[in-house]
Amino acid sequence: MNDAVFHNARWIWTPDSRPNDYTVFVRTVPWSGSREPLQATIVASSHYELYINGDFVGCGPVFGDPQWRLYDALTYIPSSDTDSLQIIVVAHNSTGISLLAQRTAPGGVRASFSGGGADFGTDTAWDCLSLPMWRQDVPKRGWALDYCEDYDARLAPPG
Repeated sequence: MNDAVFHNARWIWTPDSRPNDYTVFVRTVPWSGSREPLQATIVASSHYELYINGDFVGCGPVFGDPQWRLYDALTYIPSSDTDSLQIIVVAHNSTGISLLAQRTAPGGVRASFSGGGADFGTDTAWDCLSLPMWRQDVPKRGWALDYCEDYDARLAPPG
């Protein structure tokens, strides 16, 4: 997958893969305190949401099939009093189901970040947690849609 864009990033996922898997990836990095934009490029199989310092930055269905070599390019401008960035990626992967116009691919996220003196990407330094608040044993909705979504907020991790 486009190694020039993702020169500092690896494809990451939880070691335990489930058919209807929601996973969060978290990393906190130092920041210079400048308001220089942070550029992010990201791809996931099959859906992601990107948050930085609690702000929603973007989401995407740029599907993670390495043959397509597609990715999203996003920009985040931190506040001037920021000395660190907490980056959170919530990703969802569906296996065992064929969705219209989406090739089956293993779960994963690959993201690269640069700006403000920072240059880093997804790697083994990211904390990873499977999210139990989405039920796994839900029915498939058919060829054009994913699994049904059943969310129990009582099971959400703190923060």
